[in-house]
Amino acid sequence: MLFRANRYFVDLAGKNRRTMFTRLIIALSFITLSLSGCEKDDGRAVVRLTVINENGIPIQNCNVKLSVPVSPETTWGVDYFFAVTDQNGVVQFESSVNAYFDVFVWKGYWEGCDFVEFIPNEVNIKNIIIYPPGTTFNGCL
Repeated sequence: MLFRANRYFVDLAGKNRRTMFTRLIIALSFITLSLSGCEKDDGRAVVRLTVINENGIPIQNCNVKLSVPVSPETTWGVDYFFAVTDQNGVVQFESSVNAYFDVFVWKGYWEGCDFVEFIPNEVNIKNIIIYPPGTTFNGCL
């Protein structure tokens, strides 16, 4: 037998049905969130570089080299990547290690330098500025 008390339906055992229903909803929500949150990361680090000029215009068909320099005798360094930008001035690299790479970009006599970090399970987006010949500071040493 049920009777009405204080706007809630209460059974004879004294348990509040609304409280039981709320607990059920919370439990189902927790189970749903815990099952949908189980995504295994593959550990891939992605770096997306956009090569632009001083005015912010993307430069297409620009050469991009990433390397970790070790000694002056090693010209290209270790673990180097090489690619050419697309029509939007964008190039993308992937790696499975957490590391810093020197970035060297050039097209003809225009060049620019910077660095980038590969962070596992993240996408690092960076703009690299390319400067005309005769520029005193282009980031390259």
